[in-house]
Amino acid sequence: MPKRNVLWMLAVVAVAVGTAWLMKRTPQAIRRSNAHPDTMVEAYNKILENHYPSVDPLELKRNAVEGMVRRLDPQSVYVPYDKAEAFRKRMMGNALGTGVILELSDRGPVIGCVHPNSPADEAGLVAGDLVVSINDLATFNMNLPQANGHMSGDQDGEVRLSVISARSAGPPREVKLTVSEYPVETVGGLYRDAGRRWVYTLDRDEGLAYIRISEFVADTVERFKRAFRRPTLVVRGLVLDLRGNPGGRLPEAVALANLFLHDEPIVTVLGSRNKPKRHVAHPEGTYPQIPVVVLIDSDTASAAEIVAGSLSHADRAILLGTPSRGKHSVQTPLFLRGKLGLLHITTARFFFPSDMPETTTMPEPNTLPPSAGRPIAPHVLVPSDPDELRELHILRRRAASALSAPTTLPASQPDGGLGAELGRKLIKKDAQLSEAIELLKDTARRREILRAWAEARERKKRSTTQPSSRGASITP
Repeated sequence: MPKRNVLWMLAVVAVAVGTAWLMKRTPQAIRRSNAHPDTMVEAYNKILENHYPSVDPLELKRNAVEGMVRRLDPQSVYVPYDKAEAFRKRMMGNALGTGVILELSDRGPVIGCVHPNSPADEAGLVAGDLVVSINDLATFNMNLPQANGHMSGDQDGEVRLSVISARSAGPPREVKLTVSEYPVETVGGLYRDAGRRWVYTLDRDEGLAYIRISEFVADTVERFKRAFRRPTLVVRGLVLDLRGNPGGRLPEAVALANLFLHDEPIVTVLGSRNKPKRHVAHPEGTYPQIPVVVLIDSDTASAAEIVAGSLSHADRAILLGTPSRGKHSVQTPLFLRGKLGLLHITTARFFFPSDMPETTTMPEPNTLPPSAGRPIAPHVLVPSDPDELRELHILRRRAASALSAPTTLPASQPDGGLGAELGRKLIKKDAQLSEAIELLKDTARRREILRAWAEARERKKRSTTQPSSRGASITP
């Protein structure tokens, strides 16, 4: 064989070996594009090489990720690296902060609520205390966003407050708080007693209880069980308050619904890659068939909607309030390497039994039934007045605070002290809660409401499955 041909053969082999080696090290996305540089990588490199002034490479990557997530859907978010760990801990039931919620008064910022077991709680701060200064800055002319901005702490994670106590007259006292981690209390009652314990009783003679769930984190269901089993009250009727609950962990919502359902379907979850997962209640551990009224509003979303919707579809509870948000989607946290933070993106949608499409894979959006993703309608519509809502928020914060200042109420409080008086005020002010209590006491009305809704649901089911004149079925 001529020497020239041998050289050509060796060259071809070398090129082939080199190409194979490069292909092993090249990302799959680039190989699919015939080994041309990925356009995202090309854009990244061109910006780094040409933009004036120079750009931080890590910041450029974070901005690119944030831009991709922002265009997905309203529920998907990008969590920056410096907030990712706090976000993860929040989903597990721990918060990072001082535990103070501020409100604005005509005197300046005041403490509206102190979270139990938080740094503020340990420092003895109470609802009603006037905050004179934050980190040596006078607060009198601060608006609420400005005041909250200063509460995030300095470089050492410390917040210095000058506070005038609402419980006693005297000069301001200096309080130093350290931003730290503390457990989030997601299950509460109507108010706290003098021993700082939640009171879940609405009407002791009738055996009516009230439990509020603010969100679903890792230990929410266990906390709910402990509240429900309080020995001080035999529960014969329950108001479950899910108003303002933005959702949280899917397993916790399914577990809570399972407490009230015997063997009925709870919810079906459809993901983009996985087969539908059908969650069905099991008989073990089901609570007695006591009447339940669930309070919902436009801020009841996601996991909270799973609880409300599943109990409604099973005729296990009456929903009262205003329509829910209609956020029938599931978000999953996905951590990114290289200090890029995490993605909290939509990975699935959920459906209730009557809304479930006949499919084994995730359906296209235009093939979903009209009811899918719509707000959950209450059985009993009771609107809220915006002005009264603001007053209710203040009352709830006072009742929920670990300690409360008794200056806004008369000094002598009959039948349970300050907490009981706050509870009575809440029931009187809260039209939805008052209506729920009356509904729990009226057995005949509850039965009539559930009967009417069951009949309406059956009529809708028949109308959507009735054959058309061409012999085809009407798509729901």
